[in-house]
Amino acid sequence: MKIKDIVFASANFLGNDRVATYIESGYQVGNEAQTVDRLVRLANLVITELSVSYVSAVFTENVTFSEGKVLLSQFYLNPLKIVSVTDLNGNEIEFSTDGVYLRCGVGQAVVTYECYPMNMGLYDEINFSNPKLGAYTVAMAVAAEYCLTVCDFDCAVVWHEKYVEQLKAITPLKNTYVKQREWL
Repeated sequence: MKIKDIVFASANFLGNDRVATYIESGYQVGNEAQTVDRLVRLANLVITELSVSYVSAVFTENVTFSEGKVLLSQFYLNPLKIVSVTDLNGNEIEFSTDGVYLRCGVGQAVVTYECYPMNMGLYDEINFSNPKLGAYTVAMAVAAEYCLTVCDFDCAVVWHEKYVEQLKAITPLKNTYVKQREWL
């Protein structure tokens, strides 16, 4: 999904037609660009929260192996978990990793991995490990966060509840166990 789709949907949720028009056409009447920038920052905040607590961000890139291995630090983003390695025709390839290198027996491959997302701009794209999670759901959380920034707390509660309801239907928490605290 594109960040632009998330921002567009959240602007529509908030009833901000001028921002939605600005995203589609670039036509600016007032401070739409500032609002779009704020919504992009909030989208980054929500995406980071999602990737830590619910679903992992997934990134795919073409990798060239030297002597059957490549440093994990050479990837565009920092891989947390390698999901798959395929040849350029899409056939699965066996691989291994030791935390420093990714090893496989080909010269070039397509590697898909889970990672923490980087800060993105309006035209960047983000993918999650759960394909059911779409721009619509993320936009609800962005709308809730935006309402908090403009001190519209009632609206923030409404959008947050809709977001949580949608999220529960899509995916469970990744980290459901919380260690009990010990008191001195």
